[in-house]
Amino acid sequence: MFVRKLFVSLFLSLVTVLIISGPESHFNLDFIFFLSLYIYPFYFIYGLPVSLLADWIASKTEKYSRVVSYVLHAIGGILSAGIIGQWSFAITGLICSVAYAFVNHLASLNRFSSWIVKGTIILLVVDILLFIVSCGVFMR
Repeated sequence: MFVRKLFVSLFLSLVTVLIISGPESHFNLDFIFFLSLYIYPFYFIYGLPVSLLADWIASKTEKYSRVVSYVLHAIGGILSAGIIGQWSFAITGLICSVAYAFVNHLASLNRFSSWIVKGTIILLVVDILLFIVSCGVFMR
């Protein structure tokens, strides 16, 4: 389960960076690097533990576990705005957390289980490189 969560965190942090720095900014590398410094740690320091906790609580409710998981992910996403200190990020947190729950559900299906480990390794290398380059760009 942890490898699946790691895959989801790696995948969605990369997707979030690319969506936020989308075509309007012409995929400006400085902006991508800047976003990476904030988005990656947030997914791993906050998103991953919240998702583990949400799924653990949801597993205790057998009948409605998927609905409970989505609701707890959504609550965690909204509360992330309080951690940041900007309640205007509540909608963004809600969208990202529901996307996290959805991708996590897709990754849990048997048809995807064969490439989760390979995908996690590839995404880990790409994301670590992006984060290291981001640190180097903004530390100079």
